[in-house]
Amino acid sequence: ESRFSFIILDEAQDLKNHLEKFAQLIHNSKIRTYFLGDCNQNINGGGKWFDELESTRFLSNSFRCPESNCKWIRENLNIEIYGNNDKSEFNIIPLNDALSLDDGSRVLLYSAASGSIKDIVNKWSSEKHTIKEAKGKTIDKDIVIVGKSLNTKSYYTAITRTTRNVFSTINKIS
Repeated sequence: ESRFSFIILDEAQDLKNHLEKFAQLIHNSKIRTYFLGDCNQNINGGGKWFDELESTRFLSNSFRCPESNCKWIRENLNIEIYGNNDKSEFNIIPLNDALSLDDGSRVLLYSAASGSIKDIVNKWSSEKHTIKEAKGKTIDKDIVIVGKSLNTKSYYTAITRTTRNVFSTINKIS
């Protein structure tokens, strides 16, 4: 307590196991702590205690995600987020069209490589990541999100990775 005036922990929604216990110890100490995080991005199974903390400040502006993508998120995922104004677009495409977008300028994001998605992932020659791998990254390229369904948190996390256009094959949000 004598060494630090305050401590800032970012990505608090992802803390789990010993890191979650450590964060709780700091929170319960006399050190002023600030926990930063987005419970809508809690896709790694951590931060259960974080969801129970009372927020002292709520920010809904993204400096990474374009407003077109944020508008789609607000209207379809019911998450309040606002982005920067630009000319990007959110596009729903058929799953069969995903590989036609593999031109070296787009990044493929997917939850798991199984079923028909596995074939697309295996044939995709450009950059590709699972949504969990892409978490925390800013992708300054168009992204192609493939799958038939995604849960809200994974879909939100995937969409908010890019500063550009989104092409998505998701037709069911759970």
